[in-house]
Order: sequence, then C-alpha cells, then structure tokens
Amino acid sequence: MDQILEFQGAQKEACKNLRYRVIKRNQNDISRCKQFDKYFGPDDATTQLLKQNFEIWSADPTRFWSGPSFEISTCFSDPQAELLKRFQLAERDSA
Repeated sequence: MDQILEFQGAQKEACKNLRYRVIKRNQNDISRCKQFDKYFGPDDATTQLLKQNFEIWSADPTRFWSGPSFEISTCFSDPQAELLKRFQLAERDSA
C-alpha cells in the first residue's frame, strides 16, 4: 500500500486522470476538515436569501423544502446554481 501511495505521489501528473486512486484511510475526512478551516461563511446571496425567508421558514419549516419561488430565484445569477435548483425540483417531483 505504501509503495502505491509513494508512486502516486511521485507521478502526480501521470496519475491525475486515473479513474481510481489509492488513498490513506480517513484521507477524505482529513481533506474535508482542511477545507472547512478555509470556510468563511455563506456568500452574500445566501445570507440575503436566509434573511428574506427567515420568518416564513420559522413559521413553517416544511416550506424550506418546497423549492424556491420565482422571487427567490432572481437573487441567483449563477447558471450552475439555477441548474442545480431545477434538477433538485425535478428529482423531488419524480420521487
């Protein structure tokens, strides 16, 4: 196992496109913790969304899961966020 890890470390460019990699036990957890250390909180759009809907979601928490309304979606300009939102709605509707 150690030899494979050493090889991967020495040949990073050659191993970059491999479909599978060998990693140390709990390496994903360690990586997640390091990423969490770099997290500085939600972006402005998320903060605004939470503030706008705090009362609605506090009064009826199930409405949080009912999907974004048209008014809410206007604060997102990122096409990937819009695509993800629509995919989640479609997936929920088909279940």
